[in-house]
Amino acid sequence: DDIEAVFNYDLPVDEEYYVHRVGRTGRAGKPGKAFTFVSGREIYRLKGIQRYTKAPILPQKPPTAKDMEENRANGIW
Repeated sequence: DDIEAVFNYDLPVDEEYYVHRVGRTGRAGKPGKAFTFVSGREIYRLKGIQRYTKAPILPQKPPTAKDMEENRANGIW
């Protein structure tokens, strides 16, 4: 299965389930990314997942409408 990206629209309660979800991308040495949408109330759970996995989770802001228009104009989407 060549899954390039996983999008999490919510955080699972169990850290192991999160690892299972994001582990679907980047298998067999192939590149992959996981994106997780987190509200302010969930940040403490995300930090717990980061401690559990011992892997950095890098925060990113979602693209603005202007960003999306520029990407479309440049043929990215």
